[in-house]
Amino acid sequence: MKDWLVNVREHLHKYPELGYQEFETQKILIGYLDELGVTYKKMETGLVVDIGTGDKTILVRADIDGLPILEKNNVPYKSTNKNMHACGHDVHMTVALGVIKKYLETPLDCKLRVVFQPAEEGPGGAVMMIERGAAENIEYALSLHTDPRFNVGEIGINYGVRNAIADEINIKITGVSAHAAKPHDGVDAIIIASTFINNVNHLLSKMIKPFDNVVLQFGKINGGVARNVICKDLTLNGTLRTLDKDVKAKVIDELKNIVNGLEVLYKCKIEVEILEMYGLLFNDDFVLDTLKKVHDKVVIIDYPSLGGEDFGFFLEKAPGCMFSLGTSNKDNGLITHLHSDTFDVDTDSLVVGVDVMYKLMKELIK
Repeated sequence: MKDWLVNVREHLHKYPELGYQEFETQKILIGYLDELGVTYKKMETGLVVDIGTGDKTILVRADIDGLPILEKNNVPYKSTNKNMHACGHDVHMTVALGVIKKYLETPLDCKLRVVFQPAEEGPGGAVMMIERGAAENIEYALSLHTDPRFNVGEIGINYGVRNAIADEINIKITGVSAHAAKPHDGVDAIIIASTFINNVNHLLSKMIKPFDNVVLQFGKINGGVARNVICKDLTLNGTLRTLDKDVKAKVIDELKNIVNGLEVLYKCKIEVEILEMYGLLFNDDFVLDTLKKVHDKVVIIDYPSLGGEDFGFFLEKAPGCMFSLGTSNKDNGLITHLHSDTFDVDTDSLVVGVDVMYKLMKELIK
């Protein structure tokens, strides 16, 4: 199957698209599904495939969107546009198609549902597909993610929490505009923003327990109209990552206390918008123990990732897991980071992904 898998992956890699814009990707997937002789249901730019018979239904999810990164790899299958599959979603799709092909060749005593999900990188396509029935009546939910930390052939697993709660935070500060020569007539949103950031750093270092894993990072700031005008309006855009709902609630409460205090101190208005993006991704112990039975190169990952992953919403509907698929080859120097403009994989990982996923399904229905 390897040659087929490599061709599929290279085909998909050439045409990466952003969330809910995966029109060409959907056409390519439909072409391979037609080639395999299976039917499908469209959900926005995503697809759901149901095949086989049996009392149990096992769901395999593959995300399909790319990233706004210009690829620098000099390879025949280089991206043809300004986006890139720098997070391995082309691999995820290819493995899912390979699982379908393997299942058709050697059926299992279960139904197979494959979900090709759009917009994992944002704004989050899992919820949309679940709301439309993609996770109904499933026994297990399975997924994988490329992971260059591991050599090809290795599988990484996290017991318990694998990925963090991830929220977006937007702060809008409104002061009073004035000429820079008369600062007493204005309320400077830039000064307020700097005080806010300093207080946020104090919050994380002194008000949150050191062993409560939290990231509160503001990566974008926008404000001001001229060098000699007191800034009236300013916005901050950031992200909050936590591994516990109670810790998240405490951080948000303290953040609001900071805001309330600054409004009184500076006589300004500060609006806080918190957008809940991804919940915890929690792996099931039984499924992971089963995975260890079917593959002999399993590495236990000691710490969860503070990265967001919306496959966690599928795991709220049924037990399952997301495992890490080793994609590096240290012998030939193929070691690249996710979300980098040179990300690539050892193609033997495609075969490993299909093999592990199929064997895991087979063992779970015994």
